Amino acid sequence: DTVPASSISWSPTTFVAAPNIAVSAGAGYVIVLATTSTTGSYGWEVSDDNPYPGGGALSQKAGVWTTETTRDLDFFTTVM
Repeated sequence: DTVPASSISWSPTTFVAAPNIAVSAGAGYVIVLATTSTTGSYGWEVSDDNPYPGGGALSQKAGVWTTETTRDLDFFTTVM
């Protein structure tokens, strides 16, 4: 899903996304956070506790991608 900039706060806050997708047990899924903004900055919270040991993360700085196998995006899911 694409999220309009007007719905993102400039202060730390919880963001809820409802992509309305079908999920299957045992399948892998990816959350991608990115911006098209050329000014300002943004961020997200990660967990150094590695709560999803089967997962991982990639981060990019100055055009270089780095694998982070011991950190995970801090998120939770609800399946309805």
